[in-house]
Amino acid sequence: MKINSLLIEIGTEELPSNMLTVLINKLINNISYELNRFDVRYIKIIRFFSSRRLAIIILINIFSLRNIINSKYFLLLYKLVQNKDNTKNNSIYNYTNYILNNKYKLRSKYFITNMIFNMIKTSIEIIKVPNMMYWNNNNLYFVRPINNITVLLDNYIIKGKILGINSNNIIYGHRFMGLYNISIKSANQYPKILMSNKVIVDFNKRKHIIINRIKNITTKLNGYVNISYKLLKEITAITEWPVLLVGKFKEKFLSLPLEILVYIIQDIQKCFPVYTNNGNLSKYYILVINIISNNSKTIINDNNNIINNRLEDAELFLIQDRKKSLINYLINLKNISFHAKLGSMFNKSYRLRNISSYLAYLIGANINWAAKAALISKCDLATNMVKEFGHVKGIIGMYYASLDNEVLDIVKAQKEQYNCYINGNLVTNKISCILIIANAIDNIVGFFGINKLPTGSRDPFGLRRDAINIIQIIIKNKLFIDIRKLIEYSIITYNNKFFNQKKEFLITNIINFIFNRLRFWYVNQGFNEKIISIILTKKVTNLVNLDKIIIDVNQFIKLNKLKILVKTYKRLINLLGKYPVKINNYFKRSLLKNNIEINLFYYLKDTKQIINNFLTRKEYYQILVKLTKLCNIINKFIDTVQIIVPSSLITLNRLLLIKYCCNLLLTVIDLSLLINFF
Repeated sequence: MKINSLLIEIGTEELPSNMLTVLINKLINNISYELNRFDVRYIKIIRFFSSRRLAIIILINIFSLRNIINSKYFLLLYKLVQNKDNTKNNSIYNYTNYILNNKYKLRSKYFITNMIFNMIKTSIEIIKVPNMMYWNNNNLYFVRPINNITVLLDNYIIKGKILGINSNNIIYGHRFMGLYNISIKSANQYPKILMSNKVIVDFNKRKHIIINRIKNITTKLNGYVNISYKLLKEITAITEWPVLLVGKFKEKFLSLPLEILVYIIQDIQKCFPVYTNNGNLSKYYILVINIISNNSKTIINDNNNIINNRLEDAELFLIQDRKKSLINYLINLKNISFHAKLGSMFNKSYRLRNISSYLAYLIGANINWAAKAALISKCDLATNMVKEFGHVKGIIGMYYASLDNEVLDIVKAQKEQYNCYINGNLVTNKISCILIIANAIDNIVGFFGINKLPTGSRDPFGLRRDAINIIQIIIKNKLFIDIRKLIEYSIITYNNKFFNQKKEFLITNIINFIFNRLRFWYVNQGFNEKIISIILTKKVTNLVNLDKIIIDVNQFIKLNKLKILVKTYKRLINLLGKYPVKINNYFKRSLLKNNIEINLFYYLKDTKQIINNFLTRKEYYQILVKLTKLCNIINKFIDTVQIIVPSSLITLNRLLLIKYCCNLLLTVIDLSLLINFF
């Protein structure tokens, strides 16, 4: 079987580095969908992408009769382009007969390539990502202007127009070191011909080249690099021919906070800081450029000067900032707005202090530490360092709090308030946890209060992330906090005239919002969405208790006994549906006549006491197991005792017994919502 190579390349202006993998994945997913939809089989799709091109090579048996003759898409294409005189009417039957009778004629490249081209055209034109742009007098729409589109089947050019560009067999080499127009004669030549024109078109190959050269350089420097995946991905994206150079900054700047040094070198200048083998930052860094240059020394010197100048600024900011302690910047927060309708960062700091004190009381943490951590948590926003280098907020707060001799928990909280995870581990420091929760609930209550809610995919204030932060910090650290009471307390701290809704309505909306995030969080962990939704209907607002219920119910489901509870409950409510019981009716023990109903009564009484003990200890799994045993007694009662008897008082008493059974079965989960589940 002959394997054909189909090359598709979209040559563009510089693509956003953070969108490259998204774009190539969308292209592959779209073309895979088209091929599968029309029964065109392929072996695999090889991806190539860089800052100026998105390309794939599809390995396919393009002339397979199964691919072409059975293709619904080909029938549609034939209907559009084939001479209509060949058929008497538009029925699929006639088209199929025509194709089968003329299969060798229809195996021609003209028909095959028409089919393939339309698939490619559709796959490219439906690509949509944020920040698309128009060009060419606003007629064309893509991520960046397209310079060229190449479509090549082996050595055959598939011609057509996509997004206003005529396809051809022309590709472009490196912008400065390669040929501008390269006529490619065969699809299989693609990576090799670009390599000879200084373009390593394989993203993973470029990435590994960068990693290996970093290792070679650091070995010579007797050091190592903590390679940031984010930076590595970005550098790999913006370079087509990576060349690594070694620069260095002035040694005196090593006295600056480590985080500032790393931020300036890595996040601003996009270089890799080099550490000594004993773990300290060295004066060296690795710079990656996209060209082989005879002026490497000039490039290094220029970069050194830029980094030194930035570090000089940082040193000056540090000296100026430390003329007063961190708490003294609190007054400056009056000039920094949190939101026009929600006050300044000064107002927010005092709200955070109050909420944090409340939370510390609830979970038994040091109230004074929690209050102090919250009060200074936004002070670094008013410092010169953060004004210039915005991304180091929290880090600078941590550093300055340490210089002010604050206790370690307060110091750590300044940084950890902005990220629940440190080195992949969830924050456990109680003061940090309190500050994270306080920040998140203050944001949610404030923006819900002024009707600035997340809608669809839009969440400009990151409230969904805040809700997840609250959830995971409370549950994972087992902090016994009732979120309803937390919301109520946060509303009090606002006392905001701009809140345009009643308190209870606001509380309900926020609880529903957090519970929607809870559902999302649990489903992402593999829990059954239906079961999670049913458990959440109980609105258990102590999240640790709620989590224990979910874990225990999930464990109980594995026993395959949940259906016993559901079926028993269904039998009970069916009886009550036929003979309803009024709320003001009273059960009378003296009316128990049958031994089985007497046994059920005493078993219910004992079970109720046992379940109350389990509830106190939050042992929901044991409750469900106990209720399963109760079901056997209940079913025996229903099967053997006549419920409706001539005596209306006995009938009513037995119905009340059934009602008590129903109520007890609902202790953990609302079984009425599970009746159609099994």
